[in-house]
Amino acid sequence: MDENPDLEAMIEALQMENDLLTAEVAALRAELASGRREEEDPSSRRVSAERLERLTQAEHDLKWLLRRLGAGTRGWVLRRFRGYRVLEERHLGGPRRG
Repeated sequence: MDENPDLEAMIEALQMENDLLTAEVAALRAELASGRREEEDPSSRRVSAERLERLTQAEHDLKWLLRRLGAGTRGWVLRRFRGYRVLEERHLGGPRRG
């Protein structure tokens, strides 16, 4: 393999990545085997302020989009689809008429 140094570098990088992933999988398996689960203790989950801000903005954007889509004739057509009705009920509290 002395012919192509780029190929050797790529192989070495892939081997390092494989070793890292192997270690991560082993750690996750050990965590799973120990019975420690985040779902059992919701207080252990923390949301960063930045992520909370992004989620809040995404929710605001979704509500705005649902209101815009629900206006006029488009809303009548979209409400024929169950998926749109579910989103409208969940995020806007029901259909907006008129």
